[in-house]
Amino acid sequence: TRRAADYLLSRQTEKGVHGNAFDTWETFIGSFTYSNAAIYAAFQTAARYLGDEKYHEGARRVKEGVLQHFVRGDEYSYLARGFHSDGSADGTVDSASLGAIEPFELLDLNDARDLEIAEGTLRAV
Repeated sequence: TRRAADYLLSRQTEKGVHGNAFDTWETFIGSFTYSNAAIYAAFQTAARYLGDEKYHEGARRVKEGVLQHFVRGDEYSYLARGFHSDGSADGTVDSASLGAIEPFELLDLNDARDLEIAEGTLRAV
């Protein structure tokens, strides 16, 4: 568990999100809401089981990066797909972004801002 979590920490960019990888369907290369939400959940689990604060910090940085860089919308806020491989924004609406709600719980539905983004993402999809 520690080696895997440390590897994920090593893949975090200065923006808090992971470096380039394939998307879930191995169609695109970039940094994506879904995979970052999965990494967020992995850090939360590692922190809980290993008792190491650096994994809570990694989770916080992922969430902050996703909310800062992947939220789009004028009429309402929603999570877009993420970044293209060149680092440019990928504003595509992707149902995989719902993973930030369930199962990975990157969005806290008890927090008003997170709930607004969750509802906007559902609406966009």
